[in-house]
Amino acid sequence: MWALKPEQCRQWGPIPNVTPPIRVPCHIDAPCPECNRSLIGEQLKWQRMGPLAFARIGCKGCTTNVTFVIVDPTQPQSMPGKDPLVFQSPASQPAPLLPPRCAQVSPTAHLIAQQTLVAESLGLSELLGMGYRKALEFLIKDYLIDRQPDAADQIASRPLAQCLESAGSMGHQIREMGKRTAWVANDLTHYVRKRPGLDHTVVKTLLSITAKWIDFELETQELNDTIEHRP
Repeated sequence: MWALKPEQCRQWGPIPNVTPPIRVPCHIDAPCPECNRSLIGEQLKWQRMGPLAFARIGCKGCTTNVTFVIVDPTQPQSMPGKDPLVFQSPASQPAPLLPPRCAQVSPTAHLIAQQTLVAESLGLSELLGMGYRKALEFLIKDYLIDRQPDAADQIASRPLAQCLESAGSMGHQIREMGKRTAWVANDLTHYVRKRPGLDHTVVKTLLSITAKWIDFELETQELNDTIEHRP
């Protein structure tokens, strides 16, 4: 099940003939999880069942049935201006955060990053810094091991900070973006924070930039290995 972003839920209004009134979106701006066809044109017909409100539509592109669910929809009535989370099933898979070359070098970093994206979609904001921080450590260490296989054991056992400081084979931009990703992510785990204005979205962006620089170096190395040097 996948939590939709607020901007994907359009034209909120009450379910007819339901007391107390429950606010639900009439349209969802989301793609079909099977064929990627937009579902925005389909009007949702919501029903109440115990603590749930749900609506089901069939995609006209591939006939996949997509269900949207609101859990405990009466609770937000005590929070004026706030609409409840809307969940979609089956879930659309989040777009990969790491480029394909990074995912190939570090499948575990790719897995952790994707699981953290799912947690983000569910609104689990307090866990995200740790998830993206763990993805960073696996990505950096697997990248260094890929470049220095003879030092695999030493790299694996070093703290991330030491890997970022002492890796002579690592590009400057990778090192600097990696450090900043770790700084902000680590700060999110502390009771008293040094950087209270920075949240998990900054960590996610920094991790993405770090991965792009790694991808750039991996692509450069591929081309250097492929194209014969001629003086």
